[in-house]
This record gives sequence, structure tokens and C-alpha cells, in this order.
Amino acid sequence: MNIRTKEESPAAAPTAPGNESEPGKEEIVSKVSPTTGSSTMTPEQVDFAARFANYEIVLKVSTKRICAPERNDDGTWFLPGCVLTINTRIEQIIVTASDGLDAVGLERIRVAVENFCAGRAWCAAFDKLKIRIDSSDGSEVFQTGWLGWTSDTKWLDRDGWRVTACTDDRCAETWHEYDDTTELGTPMVIHRSDTIKHLAGYELAMVRETAGPWKVEVEVASNELDVFVARSLCNDISWLAIECEKLNATEAVAA
Repeated sequence: MNIRTKEESPAAAPTAPGNESEPGKEEIVSKVSPTTGSSTMTPEQVDFAARFANYEIVLKVSTKRICAPERNDDGTWFLPGCVLTINTRIEQIIVTASDGLDAVGLERIRVAVENFCAGRAWCAAFDKLKIRIDSSDGSEVFQTGWLGWTSDTKWLDRDGWRVTACTDDRCAETWHEYDDTTELGTPMVIHRSDTIKHLAGYELAMVRETAGPWKVEVEVASNELDVFVARSLCNDISWLAIECEKLNATEAVAA
């Protein structure tokens, strides 16, 4: 299986292409823990999961749903965790986590999906998969509502590493892990842009801390380089430094 990171209902009306993304916040949630009820799979469940054994597992973080306690109509609290989507057209199982979900929780969900695909275990979350048809090509899309946790009491602030969607257009990552925030509450993350990996043993990257200036990160495997590799290293550093200067100047003008 490549990693990037049930109950079948009757097919619903066709949906427009691209609508396999996460459900809206206003939609009914599936108040079920994403990893609760792990158990040995029935033959029918094994057959269903076998369809997706070679699908790529893709981890994403929502830009719409925050991992914060929400009050239910009955007075209990709901903490949104993730949405599961199986897209048969692109052969991917997409886990879309709520922004701020703890990193350990996301990893547990990933493992639960991996066990599902391998036919090892079935979680209650997979009972919430509903099928619809993509009108662009007639392919099947299976998706849950927002899975999460319910409690009679409101959750307190959590410590530890969490995940957040990346909003920096130049960053190569779509989401980050963080364990601290700025005074304004912004997650403190490391953005990485253009990267150069040289076979001679050095790696360069454009990086920035949260909203700070772009810099050049340098990693060299040896403290001795022959003249040709040294010249290449200097040229690459110079090129990335110029790119950093351009970006920093552009952002300074925009500010």
C-alpha cells in the first residue's frame, strides 16, 4: 500500500465533479470516534475492503473545520476529528483531519485505515461510509460525515503536537505539525519551499518560521568537499539566497 501524510447505502443522486471534498460544517456529523470499535472483520467486510487494498492513503487538514468543542442540541459536546473519503476514480483514501487535531490522533486514524485496507480490523467509522456517484464519469465515491468524539463535559485545552493546514502559497507542504503558537494564536511551523539535493552529499532548502523571512537551510554530509562540489554548493546557495531575497522584498512591499 502507498501512504502519502460499512454500511453501503443506495446510490445517491449524481454529484458534480470535484464534490468529493469534505462535507460542509452544517451537515449532520457522524458522532462516532474514528478509531472506536476496532474488531475482526466479517467476510463481507473483508471483501469490501479488498477493493481498496492498493489505494494510496492521503492525509489532509481541513481549512474549514477547527478541532474545537461544539455544543450539541442535547447539551453534550462534540469534538470533530476527521472525514474519510474513498475516491475510486483516483484510487485514494483521503483522511481530512480537523485543523488542530492532535498528531497522535491523526496517526491512529491512519493506522486504522491501513488495517482496514489490509483486511485486519474494522472500525465503527467505516459503518458511516455512504456512496454517491460522480457525474463526470460515473465513478463511486464513499464518504463519511464528520467523525469525532462526544462528551458530557467540554474538553479542556490540549497539550502536545497538533496539525494545521498550511496557508503559505510557496510552501511545499499542505499541512504541518506544531506544538506552540505565537502571541496571536498562530501555529508556529516551519515552511519549506524550493529544495536542492546533490548526489555529492549536500541538501539546501528555502525555509521560514511561521511568517518570518525566507532563509537558506544548509545540510552538508562532510566537512571536506572537492573543489567542484564546493563550487556547485556555493552556486546553489547563491541562487536560493537570491530567491529568498526576492520573496522577502515582495512581502515587504505587500505589507
